Amino acid sequence: SGYNQHDAQEFMRFLLNELHEEINKADVKGRKSPGDNESLQEACDRYLTWEDSKISELFSGMLRSEVCCSVCEHRSVVFDPFMDLALPIPILKSTLSRFSSYYPTSYDTVKLDACMQVFTKEETLDEEERPYCNNCNNLTKSTKQLSIAKLPKFLVIQLKRFSGYSVRSKLSTPVEFEERWEICDNSGKTHAYSLYGIACHSGGIYGGHYTAYCKYNKQWRCFNDSYAVAKNWDNVKCQEAYILFYEKIDND
Repeated sequence: SGYNQHDAQEFMRFLLNELHEEINKADVKGRKSPGDNESLQEACDRYLTWEDSKISELFSGMLRSEVCCSVCEHRSVVFDPFMDLALPIPILKSTLSRFSSYYPTSYDTVKLDACMQVFTKEETLDEEERPYCNNCNNLTKSTKQLSIAKLPKFLVIQLKRFSGYSVRSKLSTPVEFEERWEICDNSGKTHAYSLYGIACHSGGIYGGHYTAYCKYNKQWRCFNDSYAVAKNWDNVKCQEAYILFYEKIDND
């Protein structure tokens, strides 16, 4: 990845995918395309016909994407699997400096729930983003909204700190997260998760350093290159988190 600083998330996806492919029990030749407005159960059954491993069992969830045509109000629902969620960080207040091209840009603290709210917020699809409406038989201005239909046993959250192509930048916005996090699926059911790992990145887009925090036997430890030290929660929650690792602790 050269000098790219977002390689931790790319490596995580690569590792999970490679492990999954090695132990995938499904017949990959029998893959089926998603149907329009299929049910969640139909989507899960379809997914299992070509992605069936311990990795997918533990890490895979389902996103529900609903697109509504503004002309005829036709609604199209599609379910897509995910192994991690990339949540945008809402920008509340800029403190941009003249060195922003080389150093992270910082903003007011936001909560993890606020990141999820931005991720699931309804967006308008217009101009070049207009989707094809099967009812109108044309490209139409529409709205799109994502929601979580099925949550996995292990939920991996990536905070989108790195962005941009022609203008690259990193958000150093502090994101407030908790050891116990409750999240709702699109049916309104609440699921409880316990934080067990954090990947942190310090520095900017042209240079930085990764550290990890892991919880073992109720004790947090910081792993920094060749050494590991015990940490209390007050030290851990103040870190500039990049990837959060949660485990479901409810009984469903």
